[in-house]
Amino acid sequence: MKKPLCLSSILVTSLALAACSNNNSSAADRDNTSNPLNQAPEQPKEDRISDTRIKLTFNDKEVLVRMYDNPASKDFLAQLPLTVTFEDYIGKEKVSILQKRLSIDGVQAEDLSQKGDFAYYAPWGNVAIFL
Repeated sequence: MKKPLCLSSILVTSLALAACSNNNSSAADRDNTSNPLNQAPEQPKEDRISDTRIKLTFNDKEVLVRMYDNPASKDFLAQLPLTVTFEDYIGKEKVSILQKRLSIDGVQAEDLSQKGDFAYYAPWGNVAIFL
């Protein structure tokens, strides 16, 4: 059964795009001697959750989603406002294929999606909400 999802202002990941992050680190990032103040190295930009939030509206209910700061999220935000139709997928998630694929340059996906995550699945070009 298809249900329309009206995205009022901004929609995405989670990649989860909430599910997108970059676990790569260089030797300089791991070496405390490269940081003269002995502070913790700054996280890669892709790992940070930004202050950007989007509002998902469906069935007269609203949910706020915090976006990651990565290329996929930025591409998604550029497509807003957006109205899409979600379909059930194996009873565990709702999915919708986007008309335009999102950039995943420099983004490493995780397979740790949890209930409530909003994510982008690059192989199919769809966004998903995990139930």
